[in-house]
Amino acid sequence: MTSYPCKLKIVLRLLTASVCFILPLHAQTSQTNMLLAYWALDSTAPPTPVHTTYGWNVVAHANPDECFYGLSDPTDSLNTIKNLNNYSFIGAYPNDLSPAVLARCTSGTTRAGQPKINQAYVWGLTVNGSDVWFSTVANTLCLVLDGYYGAAPNATLTSDYVCDYKNNAFEDFKPARMYVYNATTQTLTDLTPKVYPTDANLVAPMWTNYVYGLRSAGNYGGVVFFGGLNLTGSVVMFAFNSASKAYLGSYVFDGKNGHMGPYTNIRQWHVYNGQLYTGVATPTGGQILRWTGSASSPWSFAIVGNIGGDPAYFTLHSDNHIYVSTWPVNLNLSSTMSVWMSPGLHGYPAQLTTSDAPLWKSVWNLSQYEVEPSAVQGGGAIISYGGYLYFGTMHVPGTGLVAFNAIYPNAPKTSDAEEAAFLGSYRPIVIFRSKGAVNGNLPVQLLYGNLFLPKFNSSTNTWSLVLNNLMQFGIYGTAGFGNFFNNYTWAAEVYNNQLFFGTMDFSYLTNGALQGIPAFIQSRAQSSYGADLWCFTSTSKPAALIDGNGLGNITSYGIRNLVAGPDRMWVGMANPMNLRSDQTNNPGGWKLLQFK
Repeated sequence: MTSYPCKLKIVLRLLTASVCFILPLHAQTSQTNMLLAYWALDSTAPPTPVHTTYGWNVVAHANPDECFYGLSDPTDSLNTIKNLNNYSFIGAYPNDLSPAVLARCTSGTTRAGQPKINQAYVWGLTVNGSDVWFSTVANTLCLVLDGYYGAAPNATLTSDYVCDYKNNAFEDFKPARMYVYNATTQTLTDLTPKVYPTDANLVAPMWTNYVYGLRSAGNYGGVVFFGGLNLTGSVVMFAFNSASKAYLGSYVFDGKNGHMGPYTNIRQWHVYNGQLYTGVATPTGGQILRWTGSASSPWSFAIVGNIGGDPAYFTLHSDNHIYVSTWPVNLNLSSTMSVWMSPGLHGYPAQLTTSDAPLWKSVWNLSQYEVEPSAVQGGGAIISYGGYLYFGTMHVPGTGLVAFNAIYPNAPKTSDAEEAAFLGSYRPIVIFRSKGAVNGNLPVQLLYGNLFLPKFNSSTNTWSLVLNNLMQFGIYGTAGFGNFFNNYTWAAEVYNNQLFFGTMDFSYLTNGALQGIPAFIQSRAQSSYGADLWCFTSTSKPAALIDGNGLGNITSYGIRNLVAGPDRMWVGMANPMNLRSDQTNNPGGWKLLQFK
């Protein structure tokens, strides 16, 4: 007698065969139209947000920090416009433009400019009582366009944003800033002047090297850490006394002169059982560090985990193991996202030690679901809730097309084929959950994902729809929470006994940042503008949409951070629309929101 799982597999394979038979769509229509039909049928418009007693408001936001005079002219030997732009920012940093400078910017007698907001994301966020500490990154959309798609792109100037890396790298890459917001006094303090210009690890003399983004923040034991990357690709940390706000110094993890490293990325910090942990990438993989320092000697860490990827997110699960979702190191196309598990925490207080470093195991990887190698994805937010481990994926739109051309160099290069490759290799976020690893493997349920996925056949140069490798349909819906444009599972937090997910929704970028988007996709984008906030109210119900339009700002394409405080949740937004300086009209730049 055939078992039920075997029968199910046979039925699903027959379904796959029937789909391919009914739609050998390369013969009936163009490949692009086939894939457009697939996404149209397999993704639904986001539902109407649920009625909720939750409310939110912006408590702090980025302000103009540069007067932008136009694109640099590479034929101008005097670099007139380039110097005006650069000196405008350098003259103000580490502060915003003063009211007087701002007035002169827009009404210059010789040359009028326009206010520019470079600081784009709340990239790192940590809460200590009523203090909300956060750090930034500038012009992040430009950094992605500059770094993910091959050769440096030509300058781009729209009504929303400017990127000018090819003619003026400094227009895109600028040093980060650090802040603390006090919820009781409702005051924002810029911490950056405590560091610049006295500490060359933030900005080197002559601006030859600087930290262009502080991607992480954490605190414990009276110390607040900000960690990010400098232009040489090394992780740099800055430390403050959490009570007095005094600056404690910095440390470069470059592996030189006895320093730890080299480390090439840092994303998250968490406190478990009175121990502070963070994850860092190495040139070949990643490590988990446990802080062993103090306020008087902050730069002491123990290596307690070695893993085979860049540790993007991690969480302590109810089974007493830490689980990490990874990105491929340097987006290595031969690898994929995976989930790693620590040994059980031990001792008192329960923790990980250096002896645990080699004992971590890879318990799951995306190829157990994904069928197409060019659909490059990284590990998204991962969190423990209600006895389950929830985690998602992340996909930079267009990187699949780059990977496709590398993996299939002999594939056709017609416009239809290129559009088909974009659509076939693109993936909205997928949400999985598991109760934890069993015998070294992580059995997962597909909560939001697609039963069939596009797969390329290099022998016939055609796309077809095949069953996902889990042979599961999404219990609660299709990929992206039913929204094609949700491409990052960017933040997760448990607040008020409910699980919240914040996404990146790239729909607003179809205005111009991403070229060659099919017209059908662009037509569907407008209703989706702005990041999504979703909420699981229990483990037995689908997620509810709290807001699908950037929490009040349609140009805020991402909810980068969610951190629960004592009586509210703090939300760090991502918005790189650096030329939108009107605070009354969907402005650009970072925003800090309170949610309760």
